[in-house]
Amino acid sequence: MYTLTKEKTYEVWLRPADASTRFRLLTLFSVFFSTALYAADDYRVSAIPVELTQNANAVVRNQQETLIIHSIEQATYQISRAVTVLNKNGDHFGLFAVSYDPQRKVKNIGCVIYDARGKEVKKVKNKDIKDESAFSSYAIFGDNRVKYFDYDSPSYPYTIKYSYEIEYDGILDYRDWYPVSNFNLSVEKSTFSVATPADSPLRYHAIQSSEPKTWQEENQHWYQWELTNHQALSKEQLRPNLPSLVPKVLLAPNQFSYEEYTGDQSSWQKIGEWVNQLNEGRTELPQTAQQEIKEQIAGLSDTTEIIRTLYEYMQSKTRYVSIQLGIGGYQPFEAATVDRLGYGDCKALSNYMKSILAVVGIQSQYTLVNAGPYAHQVVADFPSLQFNHAILGVPLQRDTVWLECTSQTNPFGYLSDFTNDRYVLMVNDQGGNLVKTSDYSAQHNRQVRTIAMRLDEAGNGSMVVNTTYSGQLYDRIASITRLNATEQKQAVYEQIEVPNFRVKQFQYELAKKRLPVAREEMTIELDHYASVSGKRWFFSPNVMTRLESLPANTEERAYPVVFRQAYTEIDTVVIEMPENLYAEFTPESTEISSIFGDYYSEYQVDQGKIMYIRRFQRNKGNFPAEAYRELLDFYKKAVKADQQQMVLRRAT
Repeated sequence: MYTLTKEKTYEVWLRPADASTRFRLLTLFSVFFSTALYAADDYRVSAIPVELTQNANAVVRNQQETLIIHSIEQATYQISRAVTVLNKNGDHFGLFAVSYDPQRKVKNIGCVIYDARGKEVKKVKNKDIKDESAFSSYAIFGDNRVKYFDYDSPSYPYTIKYSYEIEYDGILDYRDWYPVSNFNLSVEKSTFSVATPADSPLRYHAIQSSEPKTWQEENQHWYQWELTNHQALSKEQLRPNLPSLVPKVLLAPNQFSYEEYTGDQSSWQKIGEWVNQLNEGRTELPQTAQQEIKEQIAGLSDTTEIIRTLYEYMQSKTRYVSIQLGIGGYQPFEAATVDRLGYGDCKALSNYMKSILAVVGIQSQYTLVNAGPYAHQVVADFPSLQFNHAILGVPLQRDTVWLECTSQTNPFGYLSDFTNDRYVLMVNDQGGNLVKTSDYSAQHNRQVRTIAMRLDEAGNGSMVVNTTYSGQLYDRIASITRLNATEQKQAVYEQIEVPNFRVKQFQYELAKKRLPVAREEMTIELDHYASVSGKRWFFSPNVMTRLESLPANTEERAYPVVFRQAYTEIDTVVIEMPENLYAEFTPESTEISSIFGDYYSEYQVDQGKIMYIRRFQRNKGNFPAEAYRELLDFYKKAVKADQQQMVLRRAT
């Protein structure tokens, strides 16, 4: 149900009492009656159904959202939300915050606090509501702001009820419905009502939600979804993202208009056409810049090498700055401006790189992506603006080179978990085309380690460790190389889990290839690595690469098991023993196979040397919840194998 304005109320009462007016009067009475009931809602904590408090830090008591679409460029959004915060862990659910900008005006803000008995304890005044920029210091250009009130409660539970209205002047997309916004949050009641002009049906995509109730009201078509008594979801290890577990409804316009740019989101091709509108005429570079670009590749003939050289040239000239000013939040700077200033956001830098390649006759495609290591996948069968980032794709004869243009350190053609393995919208001259970015398998993501260790007569060890990290494991080391000397040493010590060790020296080397490789060399001393008891020595040949912990041993698993990255670890350890020692006990080889991965270890003893070989591969995938016991069993066996010890005995 939506709230009528004061002007609308007078209009209803002053018209003659015809059938239409009688219907309006009934509607008005219904609105007033429901509003009165809502004002008198019972916010006693004792009124919450017991099952909704289980695993919950907060409970949404009543949330009413209404989106009224007036035209392709104007809409009104209204919300009234009451949430009971049960404990300190739920304080963030009680935060009132609403963002706005010149195209979104906020009005009619109201906020009231109730105690555990449902008694009003504070009516928030306008002076209590803070108004700040919505951007951190990295965003130099931005007109988005946020109004917020963060209540510091002296006791728990408490309830916060707030409401506000947003007027849209320019529309790019519609609000989606996410009634369950987080784990450990129950929902007693949430409704989402949408009104469209009668001749403009709503385009929506419901996920784990039923079809809406629909009805006609004068010149409007109404849709309504409702969720009641939804119990809080608990967090589990290795779980899917929340949006894939809860009901939600995605909305998108067909025709839309924003700052005089009109477009159509009914297909990916048409979205690409709109992006082309925004980018039109923004790839021109001055002649001096074009000449400098051509000089960079003088003598080069291989296309891939040319792209690499120009990508690294772009990285050396620019830095990332977020730009969020009106249409500038979606439209890139002109390439000439980026060339002059030396900075830009993801859109501007991707467009700049596209312009650089065009100077030497290489075609590339501006590409939109929903970025983030835990970002949800784009819903492929629901064309809409589901993106938050821009990269560049360069189609070659056999594959596509992907360029992350915001990073000054990213290897050429490499995508981290920020943008790999997901649907993206490649924009070409004809419009847009949905494709997937490259993925990295367990054969790409590899840690290969060799250790040469010498044990002395007291059981101390000294070893030289050489490790290569390839694929996405490269990121582990690349981030360390960007630290200062003190921070590097701290990071090195944090990644080593051997007791009583000292790192004598370490060094790194990066190979910034499309499949990047980082090399690490360390010299480490170990105090009393072997435990000496009389004539016997006890120690584990698995020195550095162990599975130390197990997934939580839960009786029941609610969600599928998700591994977002596949990788392989290969270790070869050669240990030189002191004279007069021989192997009294050598563990047997271990081989474990599972849908989650494979494990193998073996031991070899020959002429005073011990060789230990270990291979561990973890598979990427989304596995059924009932397979969780198999995962536990797999890890238990692997952890046990990693901890096996050898026993050496002195001959004399």
